[in-house]
Amino acid sequence: MDLNLGANIKYIKRQIKDNIGSGTGFDVSFLTKTDLSVLLDVDGLGKISFGTNFQDVSGTQITWGQNNNFHKDEVLYNSKIGVALEQPLPKLTSIVTIDLDNDYVYKQISHWGLDWDYNSKGNLRICYYDNNVTAGASVKLYGIFIDYAILSNPLGLTNRVGMRFGF
Repeated sequence: MDLNLGANIKYIKRQIKDNIGSGTGFDVSFLTKTDLSVLLDVDGLGKISFGTNFQDVSGTQITWGQNNNFHKDEVLYNSKIGVALEQPLPKLTSIVTIDLDNDYVYKQISHWGLDWDYNSKGNLRICYYDNNVTAGASVKLYGIFIDYAILSNPLGLTNRVGMRFGF
């Protein structure tokens, strides 16, 4: 059984027409993972993970405006709890992950996701939540992952680009 602790510092930049806002946030998460083969005594099964995530624990603020004309919005603290099933596909040098999580910031919203990892070099993913669909891709270059996602939401499409690495 694996037990993990993680933290994330994020820079947020948002733009609505000519208005630009930015801020930084901090997240903390806990994850435990174990083999389904051991739990169910069936060979060839993957892993099951349980996790919790505390987002924007530092009271993330987005500051809009310029020239001493500022407005601040606060990104509310959110907690999530989730489960994921990972199934290796050795013939395809891949891992497929199906996940479900719930967040509680405004009302309970469920997120369903599917991720295909090819040889730990790249991922494709799709998610459904609250009548919205997201899709994304990641590529690993020199130990660093470059992430892209497109999200549908009531305001239109949102593009997100990120970078991540582990140590």
